[in-house]
Formats: sequence, C-alpha cells, structure tokens
Amino acid sequence: TCPPLCIPQLNIKKYELRVYLNPNNGQFAVQWSVVSDQQSEKEQIEIYNEFGERVYSSGLVIRNSKFVIDLSAQPAGIYMYRVISSTGTLLKADKLVIVH
Repeated sequence: TCPPLCIPQLNIKKYELRVYLNPNNGQFAVQWSVVSDQQSEKEQIEIYNEFGERVYSSGLVIRNSKFVIDLSAQPAGIYMYRVISSTGTLLKADKLVIVH
C-alpha cells in the first residue's frame, strides 16, 4: 500500500509494433514487442479491406515476436489493420497498402 499523499505506481505496458514493407506486394513482416515485466499475453491482429471485410485474423504472442503475413492473393488497395488485446482493448490501428 501507499502512505497518504503518495501516488501508487501504475503497471503500464509499452507496446511497439512495426509493419514493413508498407507499401508492399502482399507479403510483409510484423515485428511486435512489449516492454514490460509482465508475462506475455496473446493478442490478435486483424486486417480489413476497403469494404470493412476481415481478410486476415491471427493471434500472436507479443513479446519480441516477428512473423510474415501473406496477403498476396488479395487485390491491391488500402487495408486497415488493428491489434486487439486479450481483454478486447484496441492497442493499435493503422493503414496498410498493397500494390502488385
């Protein structure tokens, strides 16, 4: 516990996500890491096309993981990706461009 007038330390995670190459030809890498003393959790990445249809969904372990996603069968265009925590919190959302 904390004595009067002190501020308790919050247990805050710092997330880092890199998607590269962007733009890409449908194949790109995701580098996902978390700076924290907490145990790894399982988060989910979802990718949506311009019509809002989910074209990719996968769980991933966030602590210092790197993997390749292959969407080369999808048409060229602008896609949105979002990363969601195991508790349903939106951690990151951004654009992804596929060119062929």
